[in-house]
Amino acid sequence: MTSAINARLDSSRVEVVLVGSFKPDEVLPEALAKCDTITAKEAGAAKFKNLLQGQIVEFEIDGVTVQVVPQRLVVHTTQVPYIRAADLALKIVREASPLSTVSMLGINREYQYRFSNVEERDKFGIRIAPPLAWGEFGKVIAEDQRGQVPDSDNRSGVLSMTMRKMHFKDRESGWLDITISATGNSKDDVGVLVRANDHYQFHLKYDPESLVLDHHASSRTTRLLDTFTKNFDESIKRSDAFVYGMWK
Repeated sequence: MTSAINARLDSSRVEVVLVGSFKPDEVLPEALAKCDTITAKEAGAAKFKNLLQGQIVEFEIDGVTVQVVPQRLVVHTTQVPYIRAADLALKIVREASPLSTVSMLGINREYQYRFSNVEERDKFGIRIAPPLAWGEFGKVIAEDQRGQVPDSDNRSGVLSMTMRKMHFKDRESGWLDITISATGNSKDDVGVLVRANDHYQFHLKYDPESLVLDHHASSRTTRLLDTFTKNFDESIKRSDAFVYGMWK
């Protein structure tokens, strides 16, 4: 049995990503307030991070950040309850910008872990990517790791890795990717970033044959958003369970 890894969760966040077609100006805080997606008080307190008419709108309200460009809408937060990010994304598309279309979406989790020292981080790296599984190159890496100075900022080993889970029954098409990557090469940055990307997209076989082509985008948007609403909580629980389980 492998031993537990000594890592501390420093921070985490939830990110909702909708890919499709959007009009950024319809997501300005004052526009959202006019259709009661947010309150007038929230609109007045919005803190802008980026703004270019028709191209990008990015602002933060009450711990939730919204960014929209013509091809993508992203809502993320580090604060619970995470459902606030999901609710706001849905209201933007269904109430404030009803002509928007969605062709794929992600319910993503991001976790920042810190290790007590570089040896603990290397121990984790070896566990998820055993050097000897890489043949001759792996033998060279293993030899480097045996000779590494403890406080060196020039270390051999794994930099990033992604595992993918396919064949979910809760969506038309999609997957769950969990990616682990080093956060820096400095000896003072002893951490890793873990990102869970729970991806959903439409499948052509679910397009009603009776619809004319122009209506398929609307049908797919409705199906995806309904799936998003149904699966959000379970997606967060699943990603947390998979990621937290890696450290045991």
